[in-house]
Amino acid sequence: MSENLVLSEKERLALYNQFWMLSLIDIEQSEYCKQMMTILKSGYELEYQQLTSRFSRLSEEDCELVYNILVMYRSMEEAKERGNLPSKGDNFLFEYGGFDSNHESGLASYAKFLIGQPHAFRVLKSKADDSHISTLERYRFVYSVWDKLPNKHAMTREDFDHIASAWQDYREKN
Repeated sequence: MSENLVLSEKERLALYNQFWMLSLIDIEQSEYCKQMMTILKSGYELEYQQLTSRFSRLSEEDCELVYNILVMYRSMEEAKERGNLPSKGDNFLFEYGGFDSNHESGLASYAKFLIGQPHAFRVLKSKADDSHISTLERYRFVYSVWDKLPNKHAMTREDFDHIASAWQDYREKN
């Protein structure tokens, strides 16, 4: 990505000035800003990658996965609010607990971003945003079962029980 970064003199000047202003405002970032200013002023093209070294990237596929998982848990929360509570199985299956910020950090960051958006996932705002354990396998499995439900956006107690039974079968086999 950044190995092909090419900047015109105008772009270098604009970025240089932004780093200069930031170095005056944010003392903690001052050394970093000065290093970036040197790279830009001197035109060290090989070092341009440092300009984007703090950027992260999450694939479209991973973004869709996180979004779909949040939609699923929102649907579950709405069903529980209507009184459709699971009658069997582990309730942890039906509670959104975030992603592990140590091992699933990109997913955790995107989920936190989505949950913070107005209205979209309001019902999940009070839920944990860091599970401290890997949750991806469980979320993927639960989603794969939930996605096949005929009324997945209007879940019933039977739907919860179906997911719990499928999870129990899955765990026994793996």
